[in-house]
Amino acid sequence: MTILASVLSFLSSPRKPRTPRDASTAAATTAPTCNSCPQCFARTLSLVGGALCSLLLSTSALAAPAEDQVVAPDADKNLFVYNWSDYIDPQVLKDFEKETGITVHYDLMDSNEVLEAKLMVGSSGYDIIAPSIHVLKRLGDAGLLLPLDKSKLPNLKHLDPQKMAKIALIDKDNRYGIPYMELSTGIAYNTRKVAEIMGPDFKVDSWRILFDENVLKKLSQCGITALDSPSDMLCSTLIYMGRDPESTKAQDYEDAGEKLKILGRYVRYFHSSQYANDLASGDVCISVAWAGDAQLANQRSLEAGLDPIAYVIPQEGALMGYDMLAITKTSTHPNNAHIFLNYIMRPEVIAKISDYIRYANANKDATALMNPEITSNKGIYYDEQTLQRMHIVVPPAEVERIMTRTWNNVISSSAQ
Repeated sequence: MTILASVLSFLSSPRKPRTPRDASTAAATTAPTCNSCPQCFARTLSLVGGALCSLLLSTSALAAPAEDQVVAPDADKNLFVYNWSDYIDPQVLKDFEKETGITVHYDLMDSNEVLEAKLMVGSSGYDIIAPSIHVLKRLGDAGLLLPLDKSKLPNLKHLDPQKMAKIALIDKDNRYGIPYMELSTGIAYNTRKVAEIMGPDFKVDSWRILFDENVLKKLSQCGITALDSPSDMLCSTLIYMGRDPESTKAQDYEDAGEKLKILGRYVRYFHSSQYANDLASGDVCISVAWAGDAQLANQRSLEAGLDPIAYVIPQEGALMGYDMLAITKTSTHPNNAHIFLNYIMRPEVIAKISDYIRYANANKDATALMNPEITSNKGIYYDEQTLQRMHIVVPPAEVERIMTRTWNNVISSSAQ
């Protein structure tokens, strides 16, 4: 029954005088309640009409979309997201669902290679994905991404124009993705355990320690891990070797692969997400890591009363880049996907995410809303001196194939 029908039914039904429960209530009753006389009916109509008006206004307010939501959701109010593990504040998803009525189905990825394979075989079932920027370009060039409808993304105005210009050198005209988080590849380590094994004067400030067998033998006692990422590992090795991390020469990658086989003999595992928890718990002591994961490991370790986890950009330099958010070409909920991207670009939302996962973002209006401990941390927000040592690498497809082949050789060698 509708609200209006309920009210009409109330007005038309016969009313009996209220029966007082006791004498005191009866004494306080100064007039009978009825709907038969004109005066009482008018008063009842006025009261109910006012209540109806208030109810309709409040219902309308609750149903109204947010001011920055400029597109209606799809008829099917579901959204399928594929993102890295430990890479969002769960409360943000709950708030989004509550505000929009869209149900988010959230799956975890642990490598760009798996993501790419899922999309290459056809419909992945996902609406939103989170590729690193070099993979975004390749997926876009392959026709696997839906161009963004910027008329549905008014919150693009909050993104840093300088950073967007750099991203546009890779994703032309910012056609396919929005920046989610900035990241770098460096070394994370347990300060106490490394000092105990290597001595208090030992410095973790160079990629050299990953290829020095004397150092590796000692550090393997407390656990070494590295990323399962061909571009991160091979290009970081090229930086250490003094070669161009954007090299197109197969020989450079083969030489880097031979170096990495030294590391492979001592690592506990190659994995791109497990190490954060293992650093935090003390199960491993040193990892080739992404900055945000290292900061998250440090936070969890300290909360558990364990050792500090430090993160360094090696003196030779390091990779930096962006993880992007994009909409798949086969998305069956494109409006819901645009609503989600626009929601993520709200300064207060992305600030909350960055505070939670301890990564930098590209939203110029979010910085003032974030925890100063994060924005002042040079391991997350880099100073100019550090930025001069950073490289953004987007290898072409033929180099990616060389990297993948070389990396598979490293992995198989380390497993023997």
